[in-house]
Amino acid sequence: MKMQQDGKVSIAFTLKLGHLNDFIKPANSTEKIPYNVDQMNKAWVSRMTMILIYHYESSVADLVGKISFLRMDPFQVQHFINKTLKSV
Repeated sequence: MKMQQDGKVSIAFTLKLGHLNDFIKPANSTEKIPYNVDQMNKAWVSRMTMILIYHYESSVADLVGKISFLRMDPFQVQHFINKTLKSV
């Protein structure tokens, strides 16, 4: 997601972007219509990326917080935090 935020759109989002751009085909279209549709869809990809990044970061923070509140020694806490981050 971070790479996508920096402009390297994933294959799945690229395919969806192409699908969305092909979906809107108004009659008597000018050249501005496909451009505007593409810009709107790119804005959607950007916004969706931000939403997903926020979701993932808050999920990780929540899990780390829950692990930290368990009554374990610091080594165990760090072990579970590392496992949690690897699974995300």
